[in-house]
Amino acid sequence: MDELIAAIETTSSVGGKVQWEQRIPEKITRHLLTASEAACGFHGPNLMLAQRIRGREFECFDSRFFNQTDSTVQLKANIALLELRIPFINHFPSDWDGFGFTDLLEKQTELNYVPFTNNEAKFSKGIHCRTVDFHVSPDFLEKYASRYDAIGHFLEKVANDKPAILLDQSFFLSPLMIAHINHILEYKGSPENAAHYYDGAFHQLMMLLFDKIGSEEIKKPKFSAYDKERTLAARDALMKDLSKKIFITDLAKMVAINHTTLQECFKEMFSTTIHDYMTTVRMNKAFEMLLTTDKLIENIAIELGFSEHSALTRAFKEHFKHTPDYLRKHGKIG
Repeated sequence: MDELIAAIETTSSVGGKVQWEQRIPEKITRHLLTASEAACGFHGPNLMLAQRIRGREFECFDSRFFNQTDSTVQLKANIALLELRIPFINHFPSDWDGFGFTDLLEKQTELNYVPFTNNEAKFSKGIHCRTVDFHVSPDFLEKYASRYDAIGHFLEKVANDKPAILLDQSFFLSPLMIAHINHILEYKGSPENAAHYYDGAFHQLMMLLFDKIGSEEIKKPKFSAYDKERTLAARDALMKDLSKKIFITDLAKMVAINHTTLQECFKEMFSTTIHDYMTTVRMNKAFEMLLTTDKLIENIAIELGFSEHSALTRAFKEHFKHTPDYLRKHGKIG
């Protein structure tokens, strides 16, 4: 991590040059990943936690931004980046030399390349943001170029050292993609085995990604910008209160879209049905609450829209193959 910090010039509208230290404040040590290299950037009252974990064929950068004030942060480095960018918690606008302004939404992603790093990000007061970026080599992508034309065209630009974005449009991660990313971020096993574990989850994530890239849904969008905007509004409405279960017909009326269009557009955007998406969201939230809170399982069930303890237990066991009590007892599954 030292060599990376030395190579990057980081400045902020709050406090000027960002001061990087490998001292991690006690209040955020709970965010540290297994076998990670970590550093904190301080600018005024704001704080950035940057972590790097490595597999054999990729690096993952997990960055958290704790913003006490509005700020603009600029990164400059003579470093080429080929990365899968993902705003994982909240999102923020950024401006990149090479392809301009971008504002990926939470859990959207795109694969891009820049021959050097010069980007500016704008953060809002009180908003905690998290990005998860996977860096790979052209050689890694080359293995898939023969099967996916889009990757071949992308690598031609990379070979010519030109800024490139893999697709004309970004897309949302499916629940299964999110699950594989969480498997990497939440690994609690032996540090000695971490790289092997990370490689397995990463390769599964990339296979899902490449299948999505090769799908007709990405090549030939079938829905209007309005349909997608309303579908995203529907997703946000569902996520707002997980204790409530909303009928699809009522949800469609709430966001002013035909219920059939809503279901079909949701399937295209998120690669799953509304029901299965929300089941996964609830199960992942239950998993998190079981490990990070002392709440009774029956109370967790109510917060997540289940009528009783047993209903959550059945759904949890079907999803994770183990019960909530097992997770609480062992601290992990598998």
